[in-house]
Amino acid sequence: MVGAPSIGIAVIGAGQVARRGHLPAFKAQPGMDVLAIMDIDAGLAERVAAEFQIPHWCGSHETLLEVPNVDLVDICTPPQMRFPIIEAAARAGKHILVEKPLATSLSDALAIREVVNRHGVLLNVVTNYRYFPAVLKAKERIASGRLGRIVTMNTLVSQPFPSDNTRSTWFYHPAGMLFDFAPHAVDLLMWLCDGIVERVVALGQDVTGGDMGFTNYLQLLMEFDSRAIASADISWVTGTSRFTVDVHGTGGHVSIDVRNNSFMELHGSFTPLDDTKAFLRRVLGITRDVLTGKYFQGAFAYYPQLMQEFIGSIHGIRRVPSPIEQGLMVTAVLDAAHQSLCHGGTPVCVRDLFPSPALYEEIVAVLRG
Repeated sequence: MVGAPSIGIAVIGAGQVARRGHLPAFKAQPGMDVLAIMDIDAGLAERVAAEFQIPHWCGSHETLLEVPNVDLVDICTPPQMRFPIIEAAARAGKHILVEKPLATSLSDALAIREVVNRHGVLLNVVTNYRYFPAVLKAKERIASGRLGRIVTMNTLVSQPFPSDNTRSTWFYHPAGMLFDFAPHAVDLLMWLCDGIVERVVALGQDVTGGDMGFTNYLQLLMEFDSRAIASADISWVTGTSRFTVDVHGTGGHVSIDVRNNSFMELHGSFTPLDDTKAFLRRVLGITRDVLTGKYFQGAFAYYPQLMQEFIGSIHGIRRVPSPIEQGLMVTAVLDAAHQSLCHGGTPVCVRDLFPSPALYEEIVAVLRG
């Protein structure tokens, strides 16, 4: 940002998301100075430091936090490992950027919020799928009232097994895909309609009948405080890659093909002319993104804008784009879904998962404010 001092950044976790997404975004922008990288595989940290010309590398977050002039710690580790790192970074007075999900349980998310607030640092959860231009356009149209009152939403997420692109095994906990890509789907549904999920029902299965030991396809049903209802169909097992969101209101419909950055709005009857226009816009948009190379980057292409906005909040010129309360409430919905899965699809009230009604109301008030 013009005139603003550079922000010193330390990255924890040197895996694919750091190498393909975070580090290229930081290195390509002025005012973001990557000073250190850490990974429990110190050899990997050393190699990535050499690749991205990072002056310091190490194998522990304690050592990394001793590097001078670090203002922001960027956490790209598996979610099960994050709480002690976030606690140490907050205690050291560092602002925090953390990959989704914030945590794999509401209790951990609440503990993270407490420690971040106690030490007065900012935390932003990565929500890069919000920054696809088609998603931003849909958000604008919904917020302007063009769709009337939102009544239902549907999202379809189909992703290949993580083994297609990583050797990491942390994905394969009992909830499986629920804490892999579902955080993006739940976040988009909540963000698009600016709503609070009150009740969750989840049904899921292991396609092998239990041999894998984790959920690899599931359906979520979410009831919002506005009485809108959303469904999410999430799978690792179809052999395809899709991410679509449909929003239906009393005054119209919006359909988003997130992965292909395509947006369509419909009022009244859908005619062959509408279909043709939508097809042409889709083809032209994909062609443009292919020619510029952005299509092949996928969601990694949208890290720079997210990071610029968070840096702006550190400089005090804007609000945190995806504050801790949003990440916490997504975690609460996922936790409710996991409990529903474990009890054969029993409905779970999100409010009931919080240790006290007062704390739930406090967080809801922050989100609505």
